[in-house]
Amino acid sequence: MVVHGYNAVGFVPEDAPAFAWQRFAEEKALLHSFNALQKRYQKPVVLATAMTPLESQMVQGLIAEGLRFQHRLDDTAAVLAALRDYTIFHGG
Repeated sequence: MVVHGYNAVGFVPEDAPAFAWQRFAEEKALLHSFNALQKRYQKPVVLATAMTPLESQMVQGLIAEGLRFQHRLDDTAAVLAALRDYTIFHGG
């Protein structure tokens, strides 16, 4: 499973309305749930985004919480190709 580009760009100001923080929390929880699918189904999930932690509060926070992101599509493709090769050679 590849999840690409699903997260908030920019930063939510401290004084933002409650609905903005609720939306931020919901999107963050969704990305955590995508990542949790790895453990549940023993299948890889690749989170990919073009945004860096300097451009997105969401990416910054999720990386700090231990999630891994690929930031370039060619890197994402290389990870997927390596996972495919591993499966072929190791019968996974």
